[in-house]
Amino acid sequence: MRNVEALVAEAEQDIAEGEGQLSGELALGASTTIAQYVLPRLIGAFLLENPRVRLSLQSGNTEQIVRLLLDGALPWVLSKDRRGIERCAPSRSWKTK
Repeated sequence: MRNVEALVAEAEQDIAEGEGQLSGELALGASTTIAQYVLPRLIGAFLLENPRVRLSLQSGNTEQIVRLLLDGALPWVLSKDRRGIERCAPSRSWKTK
C-alpha cells in the first residue's frame, strides 16, 4: 500500500492538472493520528505553494471521518484502518463492506 504522502502528492497532481495556480476551497478529513503527525508538514508545504487555497481540515477517529465522507459532508478523507492500511479516498469512490 502506498503511504499517505504519496497519496497526497497524487491528489495534488490530479487537482493541479491543467489549472495552473490553484485557488478556492479544499475540505479534507483525516483520522486523528494522520492529522496530528503527517498533515502539518504536508499542509504547510501545500499552502506555501498554493496561497490562494483555503483549506479546512476536520479530524476525528476513523469511524467519524468515514461517516462524514459517506454522508457527503467531506469530499476527501485520509485515514488508516485497523490493520494500519492508509486510505485516501474521494467520496465517490469509498466502498463500505
